Amino acid sequence: MAQIGSESTTTTSTTSSTTMMTGPAAPPPPPPMFVPPSGPGIKYKHAPLPPKPPVLDEEARAKLVVGGRADSGMVQVNKADPQWLSKTIEHSKQAKVRKWAAVETVASQVPRIDFADATPFALTSQFSQNRTSNATAESDVSLLEAKPVPWSTASALGLSHAGAGGVYFIQFPDKSVVVVKGSQTTPQEFLAFHLAALLGADAIRVPWMRVVDLGSNEHVAIQQAIRKYLDPVAHAGLEKSASRPFLIVMEFVPGSSVESMTAADMKRLFHGDNVRVTEVNTTAVITDAGAAPQPIDLSSGSPSGSPRSSSNNISSSNSNSNSHSSNNTSSNAALPADAEDISQVTTVSVDQPLSPRGKELLEALGRVVTFDMWINNWDRFPCVWDNEGNPNNVLVVDHSGPEADLCAIDQMVTCLDPRNFAAALDAYKTNVRNFLVELRGWRKGEVKLTDTNLGRLRSSIELCCGYSLTEDELSFVRRGILDMAETISTVSDQEIRAKVSHIKTCIAVDWENTWSIACNSINEDHLLGLRDVFAEVCS
Repeated sequence: MAQIGSESTTTTSTTSSTTMMTGPAAPPPPPPMFVPPSGPGIKYKHAPLPPKPPVLDEEARAKLVVGGRADSGMVQVNKADPQWLSKTIEHSKQAKVRKWAAVETVASQVPRIDFADATPFALTSQFSQNRTSNATAESDVSLLEAKPVPWSTASALGLSHAGAGGVYFIQFPDKSVVVVKGSQTTPQEFLAFHLAALLGADAIRVPWMRVVDLGSNEHVAIQQAIRKYLDPVAHAGLEKSASRPFLIVMEFVPGSSVESMTAADMKRLFHGDNVRVTEVNTTAVITDAGAAPQPIDLSSGSPSGSPRSSSNNISSSNSNSNSHSSNNTSSNAALPADAEDISQVTTVSVDQPLSPRGKELLEALGRVVTFDMWINNWDRFPCVWDNEGNPNNVLVVDHSGPEADLCAIDQMVTCLDPRNFAAALDAYKTNVRNFLVELRGWRKGEVKLTDTNLGRLRSSIELCCGYSLTEDELSFVRRGILDMAETISTVSDQEIRAKVSHIKTCIAVDWENTWSIACNSINEDHLLGLRDVFAEVCS
């Protein structure tokens, strides 16, 4: 043993002398890329660590922007300051503004994606969300053969303003687009996808996805495609999500967020193209002292001297527009000579019946609400949660066409483990039960749906795009909520347990047990318990 030690010492000394004589030694070659061998039952729990970013001096750190803020860490909070909370909130707002500015800066430097011409890349031609009667240890959608993505041919990169670094849109020369997402909650999002696929495409539409782990060649190829446009140092805050050990490769859905749509767009979505909003100018005239004022509809003609506003008259040129008035006086009639003008101009929205597709879309909206209640996905519609919601997590696909559809995005399973949060889970189930019982017992004309928790959904959408769902429209949302509750109530224990088991075991390379730790928050008892609530209400 001593001899071995002395040989090692001698070798080290020789190497050191050589270094002093010939200058600094060349840097060692990079380690070979880790490629796990294939084979059943092979699991790797420790893949090579991702490369660390270079050490920067103080000046470089001051100039570096990470996620929109200086790379000096979070703001230091002095809770002794009575205004610490308001200062923290203001700092958060400013950080978000800087983050969006960073996205815009980078987006202006890389080839932009023309989303108007973008098409979804076909990740698999076999995918269909058709529920099967037999549950297996693996999800049905996981058995589908994924089509290879030509990452090396990426021609443009898009960044999400919402996530500001977590979501990447990668386009290829044929204009097709793939979405890549790096998230800390990948297992929970992947389980939400599989549960939606279990219910079927007729119940809820979600983007198809798969997970790429650190040990695969594809993980390296995705990073190279993103780093073609984002520098790991200059754009560290926007690029860092691509370095996560697990990446979601997701179907691109060419749709519009609710926030990007106008109230007129939403009305046409539910009522069809024949919807017209017509400004009706009603002039009241008195022809003699004893007569009551009689309105004259002036929506398509303007007698001399009558008040008239045309700036918002959307469809006055359409001869088929319907105007509602208390009489059938011609709109071209002139005011009598002895009439006293006491006119007022009012705007009337001409209601059209819901289109057949509009009714289906409203029911689809309701099914999304119930799915969210099942998985406790609180970041969409605040029916049973105390927040403002985020309706932008529903995309409207082809909103101006006859095949309009809704696609739910960015959902995740948030389980309340009964072993640790029994009281919270019981309270949550009570909220869900009371909400469903209230809707199930609703009778038209007795209680307004806007006075139920559906009024919170209505307010959330109204705050987002200015459109207020009517009682008639909410009645179809209600129908979708109850239909989805009945669908989920038929899911078996075996199906739920199989999905959870698949998510926990589907990763080949679990870097530093990251996946396993994240899966600890997934509890099938939560899903089973909410399923039972649905079954109880629907029985």
